[in-house]
Amino acid sequence: MLYDCERQHQLLWRPANEFLITTELCHQAALNTVIQRAPNDFLLYIKQEEAYMAIPSLFWGSLQLASPAIESDSDIWGVIKSAMKDAGLQDVKKNASDVNGHSQDTIVAVTFVKLAPHSYVLIIMAAGTNASGLRDKVTNKLKNVHFL
Repeated sequence: MLYDCERQHQLLWRPANEFLITTELCHQAALNTVIQRAPNDFLLYIKQEEAYMAIPSLFWGSLQLASPAIESDSDIWGVIKSAMKDAGLQDVKKNASDVNGHSQDTIVAVTFVKLAPHSYVLIIMAAGTNASGLRDKVTNKLKNVHFL
């Protein structure tokens, strides 16, 4: 199944009157079009094939945080951002609905669901080479948070 996303085209010239057009349909699939022209011939030979790219597995977990000392959502966002930095992630930033950061080969994002005024469930997601390890590291940092 192909998903609706922006198409990107890449043109590669090959030797012997042949070139390759790669159209990236999504992050997981691409369509390769090979166009050949025989020497001293005006006919073009076209062949298309799908090429699939590897997608890293998504590891996720959840953690409940509750305390009467939690005053607002910004307290939770701040704790998440701090825990991710303490776990060694780089470029940690808060977006509209999550906080994310990355290592050299793994991306981690954390968001939450608000259950009640002082009760939250955090969702920790990671994808990449060290996904389960970084997910666990961030989760353990968040487990050690105590609101005063």
